[in-house]
Amino acid sequence: MIFIFSLAVANTDLVRYFLILQPKLRSLLYTIRLWIKQKDLLGKGHRFNTYTLFWMIVCSLQLNDQQLPSVQSLADRASKSIQFF
Repeated sequence: MIFIFSLAVANTDLVRYFLILQPKLRSLLYTIRLWIKQKDLLGKGHRFNTYTLFWMIVCSLQLNDQQLPSVQSLADRASKSIQFF
């Protein structure tokens, strides 16, 4: 149970990091969410939710524009910054 909780905390930290790193991400998410809602594609069932939209936008910014680092590159940087005594 503790492992699942720590993954949730790490996920929340990653979302916060991306929002800080790319300030336009929040407004982009809001705009796309509003458009999806107007098209009645937001909600339960076979529709999108805000969490899914967030990760789709992040993926797009990582692949197409390379405006956000990949999770792998963040993990590599973090492992290099850990110093062993």
